[in-house]
Amino acid sequence: MRFPRSAVAIFVLLGIAACSHSGEGELDLPRTPLLSVRPGFALVVPQYLRFYDSTSVESEILYIARRGEIVEIIRESNDAAWYFVKSGDTRGWVEARFIRRYASREQADNARKRNSGGRD
Repeated sequence: MRFPRSAVAIFVLLGIAACSHSGEGELDLPRTPLLSVRPGFALVVPQYLRFYDSTSVESEILYIARRGEIVEIIRESNDAAWYFVKSGDTRGWVEARFIRRYASREQADNARKRNSGGRD
């Protein structure tokens, strides 16, 4: 399909006009904090691990996971000190220092089996 030269010229001029910048009417959006998303899986390291309602040990305890439990990582806090995780139907924040991250559930499961001496 061929377009007349005049139609092509109009499209080019409209494109140039749309890209021109006069500086007026700029949109100034407020900064919003970034929330890192690095999904993965993790193995619970200590004997017990508390799931909190927020990123504070002073917040409500929602669940207590046991050593060797595999949790799904949904996201991490801005400072990477906390992870929002899921175990079954329960979701909550855990301190990052108490879990060991893995890229896949299979890797986490293999690490769990190695750490338990193959008993599982």
